[in-house]
Amino acid sequence: MTAANRLTSAQKASIVTRFGEEVKYNFAHFRFDKSQWDSIYMARLPQIVETPTDEAFLDSLRRLCVFLRDGHTDVWCNVRDWPLPFFTKRFGNRVFVTDVITDNMIKAGILPGTEILEMNGLPVIKYGEVNVIKPGYAHATNGCPTVQNSSAWG
Repeated sequence: MTAANRLTSAQKASIVTRFGEEVKYNFAHFRFDKSQWDSIYMARLPQIVETPTDEAFLDSLRRLCVFLRDGHTDVWCNVRDWPLPFFTKRFGNRVFVTDVITDNMIKAGILPGTEILEMNGLPVIKYGEVNVIKPGYAHATNGCPTVQNSSAWG
């Protein structure tokens, strides 16, 4: 079993091509000739598109960013930046892992079907009631809740 793999090769190609074009036409701080960017991008396109997981795809895009030599440019993804490295679903008064985002969680034994009992010392249902925003309501927050010392990680 590996981490989530939701993106097809065609979607990956579309994303990296869009990224390459945005850099080419909108990046202001090239430390080399802009025409070199096409060569760098095209040389890496096949290996980026063929990454085995979405996590590896994001890592490949980040490595492509390194060539820009700009500390302000990076690749961000909503799934990768989710406060938990897995997705859950509530069934009655029980919460189970439904999908795992990172290979590290799989190696740690967190697999789809794993029941989450506690988070930050609270029963998982109580934690959800206190810390998780109810779905279906518009909201603005200062950030996502973080999870520390979860019993799910040992």
